[in-house]
Amino acid sequence: MKKSFFIIIVLGLFAGAHSVQGWWIFGRSRGEVELRFLQINNVRFDEADGAVTLPREYLDNGRAVIRGRARAGRAQMGAVEVSTDNQENWHQANMADDGTFEFSWRPEMGEEYTVFIKATTTAGQSNRVDDTRLEVRLTERDMRGMIVESLENLASAYQNQDINAFMRGVSRDFAGDNIILDRAVRNDFSLFENININFNLNNMAIARDGRIVVNITFNRSLISSRTGEPFSDRGRTDFTFVQEGGEAKVWAMRAPLLFGLSDASQVATGSTRQAGDEEMLLVTESGEV
Repeated sequence: MKKSFFIIIVLGLFAGAHSVQGWWIFGRSRGEVELRFLQINNVRFDEADGAVTLPREYLDNGRAVIRGRARAGRAQMGAVEVSTDNQENWHQANMADDGTFEFSWRPEMGEEYTVFIKATTTAGQSNRVDDTRLEVRLTERDMRGMIVESLENLASAYQNQDINAFMRGVSRDFAGDNIILDRAVRNDFSLFENININFNLNNMAIARDGRIVVNITFNRSLISSRTGEPFSDRGRTDFTFVQEGGEAKVWAMRAPLLFGLSDASQVATGSTRQAGDEEMLLVTESGEV
């Protein structure tokens, strides 16, 4: 389902920020086999915190899909294998020459799967397999309406430049700084106008602690209120929601930021890997695009 809003959007300059280190890396020592960008159904393994519940409606043709990239310095990767039954059996993943890999299987309701991933070089060196452990299960629970409603409310507050209404959609335990977020949103209201954004909710999952991780794709356009120059971009991004008082509220947002926060380096909790060569909007500290 696609939603269209006219809201104010701005991306902070996040190059070099502490938050863009967010892509999870299993293995960091020199020459060690690393697993980068490790995700299941677009949800990062580190966000899942060791366990994830996948809504059945968001499976890809009924399949859970694991993607990532294996590398080991200058060594050549030989294979990536995945176990869904606590290392009792191993199945080879599809791997490209650059180490990117994909593996999928059909999970069943009521079953629990203990996933491990093993990446091996042609010389026999492998990653720390135990670090990749992830418990996976399915749910029939429909959370889409709650998440979409939260996004709609945030969008409406942005459109009306109502800072109080916008902040009501943000968790009191927001992973960034609520004061910085409040200030950044106020600044956004003066930087841009005539914003249009279309988004599709791609996937969601429930992490061990109950937080809801959401992945979306978007297209947006905006006009600089300073110069009148139009801009547009497209890509994908992630939100993390928590439930407070029966409502879904934003707990964390990744760059590129859907709701244009002008201080992304202080607010965004990492970056979402883009699917292609999309150009993202960036805003300097002086407010220039």
